[in-house]
Amino acid sequence: MATAAKSDLLGSKPVKMHKVGKSRRDVMRALAAYPAFKESDFEAWAVRFEHLCFMSKFTDHELDHEKFDRFCKLALGMKRGTSEFLFKCFDKDNSGGVSATEFVNAALTLCKGTLKQKLEVAYMAYDKNGDGKIDFDELYAGMMASKGLTVDDFDKDVADHVQKVLKALDKNHNGLITKDEFVKGVMADARLVEELGTWMRTSRVLTEPQYVSIKALFNDVDQDGSGKIDLHEMASFAKMCLPGKPRLAEKRAKHKLRKMDSKGYDGVDLGEWIKFFEEMYAGEKSAAVTKAISTMRDHFKVGKA
Repeated sequence: MATAAKSDLLGSKPVKMHKVGKSRRDVMRALAAYPAFKESDFEAWAVRFEHLCFMSKFTDHELDHEKFDRFCKLALGMKRGTSEFLFKCFDKDNSGGVSATEFVNAALTLCKGTLKQKLEVAYMAYDKNGDGKIDFDELYAGMMASKGLTVDDFDKDVADHVQKVLKALDKNHNGLITKDEFVKGVMADARLVEELGTWMRTSRVLTEPQYVSIKALFNDVDQDGSGKIDLHEMASFAKMCLPGKPRLAEKRAKHKLRKMDSKGYDGVDLGEWIKFFEEMYAGEKSAAVTKAISTMRDHFKVGKA
């Protein structure tokens, strides 16, 4: 289906739109993981994107700002503020256009990258004049973009958030944030991720503070530091959460371990641990999830003491 569609659009002559190691499958995989494209037809999108690049007036087959914005609006249903932010993220060589390869690389970072990698991409997008520093106006524009708005749409809440973030990150109090201050500051305070935009979250289900807490709980439960939670460690955790009910705790520990251990290694690694809680909390109200995680950690701390 994909081959036929591409042939119809581009003709019989094969056109290589990606560098070695990249393919349409990479594009679709990246888009499938990015929330904005959740309900999209990824295969049709990939064909359309490559077609637009091929038909572009740019010799390198890129989409200019106007075409990229139009594509995001019509094909993906994005608001202008978000598409402008993404264009800045994707146009890494500042050529004024976005190629298929640039889009794949940036999309993969935004979808699958670590928080640090996402922050580095975001900083480049926030720093519109490229002077290596972010001021109030640049940060405001970036935070508005995370809500799908432009600077022309005044939002008092965002303005207040910008003041809060600037104060938290601007260590020398000069009204400007360097890349180092930005990355280190947000990495040290997961709450700031929510201020900058939920697209930056490590997990699509958990807020960044919740993700950090779940990860910290894993490290607590993994008492021998092996990187995996075994039945003994799971049972200890269950007993601390269910004090005075050892038999029930043992039963629940075995059940939980079986559900979490999707790889069948008789042990739960961090990825399986996170995935379990994401599935358990999917659709729940954020406040309830935060309270549940906090209760588990409190029980565990009391039990260890």
